[in-house]
Amino acid sequence: RRHTRYISVTGVQTCALPIYEDGQIESMNPAAEHIFAMNEKDSIGINSAQLVSSNTDSTGFSDDETDQSKEYRGIRSDQSTFPMEFVVSPMNLGDRDLRVCIVRDITTRKKTEESLANAQSQLVDSAHKSGMADMATGVLHNIGNILNSVNLGVDEVHRISSKSKITG
Repeated sequence: RRHTRYISVTGVQTCALPIYEDGQIESMNPAAEHIFAMNEKDSIGINSAQLVSSNTDSTGFSDDETDQSKEYRGIRSDQSTFPMEFVVSPMNLGDRDLRVCIVRDITTRKKTEESLANAQSQLVDSAHKSGMADMATGVLHNIGNILNSVNLGVDEVHRISSKSKITG
């Protein structure tokens, strides 16, 4: 009955999900059961659009075949959502034309990308603050030089005026 196998690539959850041309699920392998938190017997015959978040423009996995992966929010049986990527390819089983959807749960990748973006943002912010501190240090140094020059000038004027015979 099952035409697909569990695929595990270094801890990444990947499954192959065969569907009919109208989008109905033909079968679900153990990896798909795990990713979608659904038993195969409960999934057979339901429309694959029920596994894709309705706030997207997707009609499920029955979209035209493409070699390009697509990212959507998947829906588990408990209605929780998760980021997924999938590729749809045609498959012929004798007299039946199916589409095979290679689905990957990309939750870990998305969390890693978010952490990387946050770290990059913090690094840029720290660099910006460091640059501002360097600029402020330079400005304060220049102001100090000017004040030192003024102070020396005032001392010289005082020294000269104290020796002057002009009173007033």
